[in-house]
Amino acid sequence: MQESCRESGDDIDSDYINDSLSDCQSEDIGDSEVYDSGSGPKRGTNETRTTKKKKDKSQNPKMTCRTKKKKILKTVVVSKPNKKEGPSYKKNYCLFCSKPMYKMSRHLSKVHSDKAEVALAFQHPVNSKERKRVWEKLIKEGNFAHNKDVLKTGKGELIAQRRPRKLSKSTDFVPCVHCLGLYRKKSMCVHMKRCFSNGKREDISNGRKRVISQCVLLTKSCGDLSEELKNILGEMVYDEVTETVMEDRLILQFGEHIANEVRSTNKNEYVRQQLRAVGRLVLEAQRSTPMQNLEDFFDPSNFHHVVSAVKVLAGYDSEKKTYTLPSMANKLGYNLKKICGIVQQNAIKSGDTKVQRSCKTFLSLHDKKWRRLISSHALTSMKNSKRKNEKNVPFAEDVKCLYYHMETAYHLAEKNLRENVCPESYAALASVVLAQTIAFNRGKSGEVSSITVKAFMLRKRSEVLDDLDVSVSNLERTLCGFFSRVDIRGSSGRIVPILLKPSFESAMELLIKVRDKCGVHSDNPFVFARTCGPTAYRGSDCIQKYANGCGAKNPKALTLMKLRKHFSTMLQLIHLDENEAQQIFGPNNQIQSMVQNNLCVNTEMQSEGPDSRPKTKHIWNETEVLAVEKHLMQFITNQKIPQKDDCVRCLEAEPLALKKRTWKGVKDYVRNRITTLQRQNGFCKDPSKPSVRRRQKEPQQSSVRPQPTNRQEVITEQPSVVPSLNFGPVHFGGTNFVPNAAPQDRHCSIFLHINNHF
Repeated sequence: MQESCRESGDDIDSDYINDSLSDCQSEDIGDSEVYDSGSGPKRGTNETRTTKKKKDKSQNPKMTCRTKKKKILKTVVVSKPNKKEGPSYKKNYCLFCSKPMYKMSRHLSKVHSDKAEVALAFQHPVNSKERKRVWEKLIKEGNFAHNKDVLKTGKGELIAQRRPRKLSKSTDFVPCVHCLGLYRKKSMCVHMKRCFSNGKREDISNGRKRVISQCVLLTKSCGDLSEELKNILGEMVYDEVTETVMEDRLILQFGEHIANEVRSTNKNEYVRQQLRAVGRLVLEAQRSTPMQNLEDFFDPSNFHHVVSAVKVLAGYDSEKKTYTLPSMANKLGYNLKKICGIVQQNAIKSGDTKVQRSCKTFLSLHDKKWRRLISSHALTSMKNSKRKNEKNVPFAEDVKCLYYHMETAYHLAEKNLRENVCPESYAALASVVLAQTIAFNRGKSGEVSSITVKAFMLRKRSEVLDDLDVSVSNLERTLCGFFSRVDIRGSSGRIVPILLKPSFESAMELLIKVRDKCGVHSDNPFVFARTCGPTAYRGSDCIQKYANGCGAKNPKALTLMKLRKHFSTMLQLIHLDENEAQQIFGPNNQIQSMVQNNLCVNTEMQSEGPDSRPKTKHIWNETEVLAVEKHLMQFITNQKIPQKDDCVRCLEAEPLALKKRTWKGVKDYVRNRITTLQRQNGFCKDPSKPSVRRRQKEPQQSSVRPQPTNRQEVITEQPSVVPSLNFGPVHFGGTNFVPNAAPQDRHCSIFLHINNHF
């Protein structure tokens, strides 16, 4: 008997099966349907509490998050009795009749033998391991149903799989996602590795705290949530903020809304950030204001409390009138408007006119006062912070140190991983290759780190470049014909190539080959996947890691944003070895000589990137105007500004006509058309904007183009946030470099601006 109990796994212990039981109890767990106070545990149960008076429901106050938390905190877990009190057997709750029993197997065999789950146990021999596991499964499911009801009502005691020595709080225990047994949070990861209900028996890949979130989600009423949102909540780090998000139904509705609205590769991470921001706001409001849940935010009388909670959370300094986290203050303002719209829709469905009026008043207050109370100071803080950071430009010598440090780390990490396959060597190679790939490309770090294994396998090399984003420079267009690339969708909806040198390709192939041996989860789709989670490594963190260790004079200035702004072209060129430079620029190029002969000196290099060029307005031709009117004319007619998705769909539908346009340029064009119509009608729709001197009345534009007149109407767009990054002809030593020319004609012309600084 003792041997079979030991073989049945970690779920059976001395609390569960006593060696002192008689032979009639040896099958598994016996039963005793009559509760005897002398032989049973001396602590009270739910049955002894039913004699208490029940208060009238009409007298109970409205259930809030704080009162619900108090009920949960009062709930305790049944503990072991002291040795002086004598032996006490553990009671479990039946899955079918919800009655507490001492000997569950006998109870199930006699009373519920007609159930299919119970009949499954009779197929195995008595005292066999298989039969014991069937009983254990039914007992855990019954206890789980009881525990879930206790957590919901706040009445009763939780039944843990292993009783603690002392009374413990319910918040210290969570159910297993596989077997539903209640275990301590600290031991949950150890249990899940050897849980017999977990068929894979694999290591925890999402981290300890994220595993706890998956377990806690089982105890919540989340039946109406989508599987996508459940996965997002299950990947969150479990803490007080995550608990608040899971308890508030309005926050969950907001999560469903933004999950359906966002379309991007890092959607799960974005949704988690927004949910946690709102959850932190609710917690701050509960600490410092009378508001207890998110619905109280939209009572017009609480508007000043909402403003104060946002200021505290964003770190507002009343003396300096600055924010520590100005972007959070702005994002919370947008999120509150979206949530208010959700509350208003719920009130319309339920017919609650009072809540509808409250939401309407809140939105009116938000439009009138939010900019003055929150947004103006937040935007000022962001501009001041940006102005300070622009002055701290990295030195060119530090950039050279960073490049050589990453090269040394790459060769060492690749050698170590080929000789010894282990998670540490894998992490070292993945981080350095990610940092090098980001430095070699002008794209954002998130675009590079989100490269999937499938996209990497479909990489291509060709000189045919269709539908490329306008931010792709002429140098990058030239390099596309020599290096492999992975095409991804940029923020404007167009193709952005991620260039891969042969050394990068071989390193990525090695990472994909050994990822299973290094503990990367099979569901992780990224090339630069983490070994301890479902996400990829952060590119900015990798760049900063090697910037701090390269021995630079000013490592804080070597941020990803400043490298892209000031040294993107230089980093692309110094990454080319001698053979690659000869193949691209000809045999007489001076790239390697400039790298070897003190290429980087202690000067501040001005980039020929997008921010150093004056922003110009691009004239819209007739073809572009007709293409926009074909898909977005309804927005112009209804005087409604389109969203990003509408503009991206327009660009995808007209790739040739709108080849030189971005989604923001299309949106600005439609806004200008709407403003023109409003001025012609003699009013401006947005009262918050300052009045502008009215121009002379111009004829209304329509989808039918009028005949050219003496005064031809020209429509221009506002400057785009993603301007052109053309790498135009550069003079060097009296020779012009044209990227599309033959290699022998462009061999030594690209380094004039670099040579002037080095």
